Amino acid sequence: MAIRVRAQLRKWFGRGMYPTAEQFSDLFDSFFHKTEDKIPMSGVEGLTDQLNGKYNTAEGRELEKKVQKVTDDLSVHVASSEKAFNEVQNDIEALDGRLDDEIERAKGEEAAIRRELAAGDAATLSSAKSYTDTSVAAEAGKREQGDATTLQAAKTYTDTSVAAEAEERTQGDATTLSSAKTYTDTSVADEAQKRGQGDAATLQSANSHADAAVASEKSARESGDRTTLESAKAYVDKAIAELVDGSPAALDTLKELSAALGNDPNFATTVATQIGQKVDKVAGKGLSTEDYTSEEKAKLAGVAAGANNYQHPATHPATMIEQDASHRFVTDTEKTTWNGKASTAVVTQSANGLMSAADKKKLDGVAAGANNYQHPATHPASVIVQDSTHRFVTDTEKTTWNGKASTAVATQSANGLMSAADKKKLDDLTGGELVIQCSIPGMN
Repeated sequence: MAIRVRAQLRKWFGRGMYPTAEQFSDLFDSFFHKTEDKIPMSGVEGLTDQLNGKYNTAEGRELEKKVQKVTDDLSVHVASSEKAFNEVQNDIEALDGRLDDEIERAKGEEAAIRRELAAGDAATLSSAKSYTDTSVAAEAGKREQGDATTLQAAKTYTDTSVAAEAEERTQGDATTLSSAKTYTDTSVADEAQKRGQGDAATLQSANSHADAAVASEKSARESGDRTTLESAKAYVDKAIAELVDGSPAALDTLKELSAALGNDPNFATTVATQIGQKVDKVAGKGLSTEDYTSEEKAKLAGVAAGANNYQHPATHPATMIEQDASHRFVTDTEKTTWNGKASTAVVTQSANGLMSAADKKKLDGVAAGANNYQHPATHPASVIVQDSTHRFVTDTEKTTWNGKASTAVATQSANGLMSAADKKKLDDLTGGELVIQCSIPGMN
């Protein structure tokens, strides 16, 4: 029994057909039975590719171990991060307490310094104001005298310069105008002469060109007309010859053909009517003339019953082709799938292909989970685990600490911590005393 395509089965079991027992057997063998037949894995489209893409049991267990290890590592990292965060939080709270103490101490020192500065600023301001008022008055007097002298000198110089400039401009304008008029008159005359000569030459050239173009066009048109006429005559002669097509001289015109048909405008109807008036052929009897020969009768007797003038077509639809083991059709989908399969060539570093035995041996020698890991040049701070000797600080903390006072002792030219000697000196002053020495330039 054979497996047949649906097109062949439909042809056997079409309307009015009588399938044979063998054709019924082929019909049954061409399909799967739900209870008796098992569909092979190769018969399910795409199943093999999907199964090939699955992990085997050993690989699946190895993957589960990796997932569990990553989960455990993450838990340890989370616990470590929380511990480090709590330690940083405790350090921040301790620093906040110390910072509050420092702020209160700084406020007390700032208040004392501001009181001292206020007293010194009042005396210095009064002395500076007196000196400034005297200096400004003297400066204003000198400026007014200098401005008056400068203004008079500038006015005299300007009046002299303007008068000289006006006279020079008047003389220059007259000379320039006369020179420009002479130059313009000469240029206009030359231009008019050149334009007249150019216009005459241009007109003559245009006239010659137009005459030559007209003559050339006339010659080309006469030549074209003659060629076109000869071509049209040849075409008409050829068409008439094809229409006559070797007809005898007595029937090579429409008039002669009309006369031959008896000038009957309904010639076809007339002929059909005349044929209808002929005697019908009687079965078993021949024609009254000898037109039907014995040779033709013998020839007709040799033709098989049902014979026709059949001509085998140049092509056949694929559905009527009966396949066998050596001749099978394939679908476009199957061809696409097969064309998409890998080549049997061994893979190289520049082209895909089958794995070689050497590469398989090399791969088997690689430990499970191995990778081409390259340690990065930098890490984000979030992945760093802190300890008691390695702590992160914020930009705000750095700004606050950088803004604190240096541990150096203060001098008369630089701020700093108060020394024990200065503290003793300050304590020796009686309450409320403040000695200020002020020196203002120009004043004794």
